[in-house]
Amino acid sequence: MKKSTKILICVIILIAGVILGYRAYLIYGKYKVTVAYDKTEGEIKIENSQACDSSINNYSICLPEGFVLDEENTVDKAVYLYHDSNYRNIRFVDVDEDLAQVFHDVDGSFDASNLLEDANIHDTVDLLRYLDSYDVDIHYFSSLKDVKLNYALFKIFDNTVPTEKRSYITGDYTGYINYYDNDYEVNLIHNHRRYVIYFSSVDSPVPFTQDEVINIISSIHFKN
Repeated sequence: MKKSTKILICVIILIAGVILGYRAYLIYGKYKVTVAYDKTEGEIKIENSQACDSSINNYSICLPEGFVLDEENTVDKAVYLYHDSNYRNIRFVDVDEDLAQVFHDVDGSFDASNLLEDANIHDTVDLLRYLDSYDVDIHYFSSLKDVKLNYALFKIFDNTVPTEKRSYITGDYTGYINYYDNDYEVNLIHNHRRYVIYFSSVDSPVPFTQDEVINIISSIHFKN
């Protein structure tokens, strides 16, 4: 065998090794997923009830008697905090529901917008339902599209949804609710925004009940 042929074969082997090694690095290194996922359990159907005059940004809501605005811990048009004499708090926040932007902000190693669009994932509820039925085994011969989608999904989940037990909200609303002992975090999706309402009663002798939380949420009426 000619020396030039041997050199060519060595170069080809070297290039192939680099390509194969780089692929292994992407799958088992750079885009490796280490996040555990527990499926969302059950659904809570909530239907619209009465409307009230109390207004918070883009919706009206009926607050329980005795709740007043905590002006010291309220940031106009960003965070609204209400409390009562029993040391119970209700906090209201809303954020853009742009999962591709979330991935860009926390990682940014690639543009995930087309991957999410192809998977028909437009909000956090879509993400959770997708992961609930997700059964993709990522291995060395997986397409890089699947590898990147898998990585993006769990990266977004890890930076958006707490690991606590949760249930879907259905009926007249779309969202989910997270449970923290005596606390509840309600997330409602409406017009590409996620409205987060946190009910806290850890230090209260009269903690919130799930029925009470559902009753308050059912009074929400979005303005647009």
